[in-house]
Amino acid sequence: MLSAIAERPYRFRELVSRLERQVEGGHVDDNAVGRSLRRLANDNHVRKSTMRDGDRLVPVYAITDEGRLQVHLYHAVIDAYHRIQRG
Repeated sequence: MLSAIAERPYRFRELVSRLERQVEGGHVDDNAVGRSLRRLANDNHVRKSTMRDGDRLVPVYAITDEGRLQVHLYHAVIDAYHRIQRG
């Protein structure tokens, strides 16, 4: 999820749709996404802000510098794992 948010800021429904395109079976539980976003926000990896959509204020989730560092570290670990596996 954090890698997806690293691409660009997402509204909640957009993020769920993006994740559903990646998941086999195509279903992602909204509550699980909400819990994950709260956890990422509490860990300072994601920042929640709001934007106006007509008369409504809708939440928008964007990656923080700390979150971007975590994504970078994750990809570095995956790359190292693949190099080890190739021998």
